[in-house]
Amino acid sequence: MSIKAWRLDPQRFSDVRRVWQRNRCVEPSTIGVYRYWICRFVDYCRSQGLGEHQELTCEGAKRFATWWRSQGSPRPGRLRATLQSSRSAVRAWSFALGVLGVKVPPWKPPVIRPPLSAAMTVFAAYLKEVRGNPPCTIHKKLAHMAMFAAYCQMRRRTVARARLQDIDDFVVVCRKRYARTTVSDICSTVRGFLRFLCATGRSRHDLSSSIIAPIIRVGERPHRSLPWKDVQRIFARSRSLEANWTSRLRDFADDECLRTWLGRGDRTHAR
Repeated sequence: MSIKAWRLDPQRFSDVRRVWQRNRCVEPSTIGVYRYWICRFVDYCRSQGLGEHQELTCEGAKRFATWWRSQGSPRPGRLRATLQSSRSAVRAWSFALGVLGVKVPPWKPPVIRPPLSAAMTVFAAYLKEVRGNPPCTIHKKLAHMAMFAAYCQMRRRTVARARLQDIDDFVVVCRKRYARTTVSDICSTVRGFLRFLCATGRSRHDLSSSIIAPIIRVGERPHRSLPWKDVQRIFARSRSLEANWTSRLRDFADDECLRTWLGRGDRTHAR
C-alpha cells in the first residue's frame, strides 16, 4: 500500500465534505470513517487499473469489499461487515460527486418493471384524472400495489380475492422492513385500491375500512432543528435589528417632543 494514498485526502474530498456538511446528512465522526474507506477505494482502483468514477456503483462496491477482505487487508475480518461499512462510504461519495457535477454512473441499474395489468392501468388513470395525483405519487402507489400483488401471488391469490388475513399478514411483513410512516402510506394505498376495485365492480367485498395501519402520533418526529451556529447568527441579527429599531423609535420620539415644544412656543408668541 502507498503511504501517500492513506495520508492525503482524495481529490475533491474537501468539496465533498462541504456538501455533506451543508446537507447535514453525515455526522462529523462518520466523515472520518468515510474518508478512511474512500482512501482505500481510490488506492484499490489505482492498483487494479480501474476507473475511480466507473467503479462508483453497488456492484463496484461489492468488488472492492471482496478484494479488500481477500487481498487488501492484512487482518482477517467478516466480509458482510466490510461490505456494509464500505458500501455506505462509496455510495455517499458517489452521490456527493454527482451533486458537484461529476459524471458518475447510476448506483444501481434501472429496473425493468413488467407491464401493468389492466386493473393497474385503469387505477393509474383514475389517480391521474380523478384524484389529480402527480406522476411521482402515482409511481409510488403502483410500487406499493406491486408489492401487495407479489405477496398475494405467493399465497396463490389475486388482489381482488385477497382476504383480510392476507392483508394483515402483509402489513406485519412490511412493518418488519419499513418504518411506521412508510407502512401507513402503504396501507393507505391498499385501501384506495380496494375501494377502486369495489367501485368499478371488480370485487364484491370492500375490505378497505378493516385495514389497520400503524399509529403515527403528531409530533413524534419533529423537524430537524437548525445548527447552534445558525441559531446564534439569527439571534445576533435580531438583536442588531432591535437595537436599530429602538434607536429609530427614540429619534422619532425626540422629534415629536421637539415639534410639540416648538408648536407651543409659536402659540405663546402669537398671544
